[in-house]
Amino acid sequence: MEIINIKQQINSKSEENTEKKSQLAAFQNQLNIFEKDLFSSETQLEKSNKHLLDATVQKQVELLEQEISTSQKNIERLENEILELMDKVENIEVEILDNTNFINGASSTIDDITREVESTVIQEEKEIKQYEQRIELLLNATNSEFANVFTEINKKLRFNNPLAFIKNSTCGQCRFSIDQMTLNEIEQHFLLQT
Repeated sequence: MEIINIKQQINSKSEENTEKKSQLAAFQNQLNIFEKDLFSSETQLEKSNKHLLDATVQKQVELLEQEISTSQKNIERLENEILELMDKVENIEVEILDNTNFINGASSTIDDITREVESTVIQEEKEIKQYEQRIELLLNATNSEFANVFTEINKKLRFNNPLAFIKNSTCGQCRFSIDQMTLNEIEQHFLLQT
């Protein structure tokens, strides 16, 4: 159950990263546009300043000063927008990095859990195989009639105590007393009592 939750979180973070990466690309495109506009505005401001020095007519000076003022406002606006976009780009890059670190850490956790479970499964299967071999050896060493009856009982009652042990001349399952003659026959493997 834990692995399923981790995988769901990984999928969620991966989807979030996909969205963030497309946002990042859009912001970077917008940033490039703003930077080109800023460069154009700065170039225009520089030209206007040069022309202002060469201007001789008052009307020309006023137009150039107005153009310079507009260019400066535009440059200031573009610089602010670029700074805002750079801040957004930085925040998205941090979020993408955080998500990537989470995904890597969660994947590592899943790998660790998987290795641990596989190790436990191998150990448990080894023990089960040893028990199965032991049962097979005991069945081979037992009277064939008893082995057949045990096998049939075991098929019907696999995990419900198909056999009972005898303790102090009493059945361990139903607590009935067993007479001495029957007990001797059972102990010598001549009789299987049901």
